[in-house]
Amino acid sequence: MAKKKGVTTNLAGKSAKHKNRTVPKGLLKQWLTKKDEQEGYWVLDCNSGNVQFRKGDGASFAIKEFRYVPVRYTPEGTAYRDEWLEDWFSQGESDLVVVTKQLSSGQFAAVKDKARDNFITAAIMLGFRSAYEFDCMEMKLRRENPDSSDEVIGRWVVDHFRSLHAAKLEQFKNWDFALHSGMAERLLIGDRPLFDMTMSDSQFQTVVIPLTPDHFLSGCPPENPAQITWQLKCGRAAGGAAIGLNSMTAKLARQFVVGEHQQLLALSDLFTQQQFTERKAKDVFLEFSKEKHVARTPVNE
Repeated sequence: MAKKKGVTTNLAGKSAKHKNRTVPKGLLKQWLTKKDEQEGYWVLDCNSGNVQFRKGDGASFAIKEFRYVPVRYTPEGTAYRDEWLEDWFSQGESDLVVVTKQLSSGQFAAVKDKARDNFITAAIMLGFRSAYEFDCMEMKLRRENPDSSDEVIGRWVVDHFRSLHAAKLEQFKNWDFALHSGMAERLLIGDRPLFDMTMSDSQFQTVVIPLTPDHFLSGCPPENPAQITWQLKCGRAAGGAAIGLNSMTAKLARQFVVGEHQQLLALSDLFTQQQFTERKAKDVFLEFSKEKHVARTPVNE
């Protein structure tokens, strides 16, 4: 039996935005394909390793019910679903799709400054809206606060990730970004699409996110430290870029991977129960101090 969601309306008393997406439908549609004349997606389920063709363009595999809309209360005590974070996620999603199409077709001059800003903001936000990580944080807080209600835990989870999103946008606000094309292999996309190298001990500071099977966006610290906003350009990908990105997509995925049928079948060894469990055992939560230091806490502690 499905767990009851309790409050289902927003502050205006209307039905809340309950179909919360890990990856926007507009972006996933770049990976739409056909099987027996039917449109849909080839999807690898991370927990089972099974590869299936999911009919239609709805991408229900990327939906988590009521994940980003916690229950809050008005001063008068009326309960409602807070859509603030879900609305923030949706800002710029249309520009993410539109600008990607403009850049991939060589229409760089057509990209307006505001659309460019929304495009990069949406890409960064997309990379840090993992329903899997939300679920893990929820379980962690339940272990630490067994007497707290589901509503309280839900608010704590959302507030934690709101602060993480804000910190990452601040960190990248003046970076140089580039849309890359010209790869020999088509890209995959997973439920955790953005790769943030600034979270590791590597000296190579960059962020990367696939935007179509043939294009990805990368960002790096600015050549001119004095610039106050991000810059955007286009270029060709380095040789072997797709192989490296697809390897990272598969290793970071925790719920699903979307791509071509044969590509996904080739990942089967990575998604045996043992392999997948071992990868998840190394997952960590990230927190930022006011000094922008990163604290890593193992998920399973």
